[in-house]
Amino acid sequence: MCDRHSVRFTMLKDLNRTGSIAEEIAEEGMSGQRGPTGPSRGGGDAVATIRATCPTCADVVLTTGELCVQVCCDTNQGSYSFRCPSCRLAVSKQAEPRIVDLLVSSGVRLRLWRLPAELLEPKQGGAFIWDDVLDLHDLLEQPDWFAQLLDAS
Repeated sequence: MCDRHSVRFTMLKDLNRTGSIAEEIAEEGMSGQRGPTGPSRGGGDAVATIRATCPTCADVVLTTGELCVQVCCDTNQGSYSFRCPSCRLAVSKQAEPRIVDLLVSSGVRLRLWRLPAELLEPKQGGAFIWDDVLDLHDLLEQPDWFAQLLDAS
């Protein structure tokens, strides 16, 4: 069963925190700073801001709504993605379970996905190689190609 609670539990179980959260975030090149969203007169809600690295623009500051965390239910591997606010480049990076948990707990959207079923199907026969493509091409040039194909199976 793959749901948000089981993924979160697994991520929490895999955490191995030896230092502060700030140290862990700094190791990964992100910061979990909180900045005000309301007027500067005080009050207002705080929103988490995350510093990530764009391959083109270097460090960029994002809000939780600008990121998305993806976790594969089959392998429990995670990643996060965002669109750079400066150059608009789509960026996707692998993330360790502790970073996935940190991002999700700060309010970043979590998207669960599964591997395609075709990867789990049993494979029969040898690998399909270029000689097979050429043989099929030669077969398709003959007028009775369909009857020959049926006879071969």
